[in-house]
Parts: sequence; C-alpha cells; structure tokens
Amino acid sequence: MNVGLLSEISAVKARLDRFADELYVARRTKGELQRTVKAAEQQTEECELEIAAIVATDVTSEDGEKFKLKYSNDALRKAETARRLSKDPVYQDFVRLREKANVEAFNAGLDVQRLEDEERAVRGHLEAIGHEVNLLIHGK
Repeated sequence: MNVGLLSEISAVKARLDRFADELYVARRTKGELQRTVKAAEQQTEECELEIAAIVATDVTSEDGEKFKLKYSNDALRKAETARRLSKDPVYQDFVRLREKANVEAFNAGLDVQRLEDEERAVRGHLEAIGHEVNLLIHGK
C-alpha cells in the first residue's frame, strides 16, 4: 500500500482521537459558563427586587402628619429603582459578570460548533481515504 496514504490515514485517525477530548472540554466549559450566567442573572434579579421593594415602601411625612408613599405611581417607582440600581456597586458587579459570562458562553458555543464541524470534515476526509483504499485494493 502507498506509504503516503498510510501516513495520511494515521494522521486523520490521530486527529479524530483528539476530538473526543477537545469536545468534552469545550462542552464542559460552555456548561460552566452557562451556569455562571444563570447565577449572575439570579443575583441581578435579587438586587432588582430588593431595591424595588425598598423604593415601593419609602414613605414621607409632612409636619408630623400621616405618612404617605414617596413614590406614589409605578413610573416614579421604576425610575427611582433604576436610578438606585445604576449607583449600586454590587448590582453593577453582577451586571458586568453576567455580560462577561454571556460573551464567554457564546464564544464557547462557537468553539463547540467549530469542533463539531471540524470533526465532520475529518470524518468525511477519512471516508474519502477509505474509498481511495478500496479502489487501490479492488482496482475499480
């Protein structure tokens, strides 16, 4: 059999053997990043709910009279909640973490897709080599 063909088969087989490990690592990394995104989303949501609850219960009194809500309508409460969240360093840290993890998870997904595409291409190449070997053996 052709020595060049044997070395090509060996190289393709070695590459296919590495795909399993590379795909495992890429998929695990993607999963970890997706869990980080979920955790950061939960933390930002908790901060939002906490600040919204504080804003919703803020009261004011006028000259010792009865208390009334400081932010009496939904638009005012939402605006005040957004203002407070924009100045809250803990909330901002969670937002940055969520955004960074989202980008990294997206990129990890692209890595997984690239590896799967590469694996399909290498398997196709191996199939073509098999056909070539078959032709050499059977002379057809």
